[in-house]
Amino acid sequence: GNYKVTSISPNPASGNATIVYELGLDGPVTIDLYDPLGRTAKHIDLAAQKQGQHTATLDLASLPAGHYVYRLQSLEYHKEGAVLIVR
Repeated sequence: GNYKVTSISPNPASGNATIVYELGLDGPVTIDLYDPLGRTAKHIDLAAQKQGQHTATLDLASLPAGHYVYRLQSLEYHKEGAVLIVR
């Protein structure tokens, strides 16, 4: 099966952002968001999910503006990408 992150939107974001991703195998999913200094700004544990397409909502309203990196991980797969938070 294929793993991929299809999109994160809106980007730039000010409140919530939605991440769309696909799992190649059933497994637990975590999403970590790192601030511009590399510190963990948010950790989301989505527990076990089935193979296929999913969406997750990231609540970004409490975070300062700046360039952030998200990391989605499931089993051996991980994908990083950027999201810009604006105020």
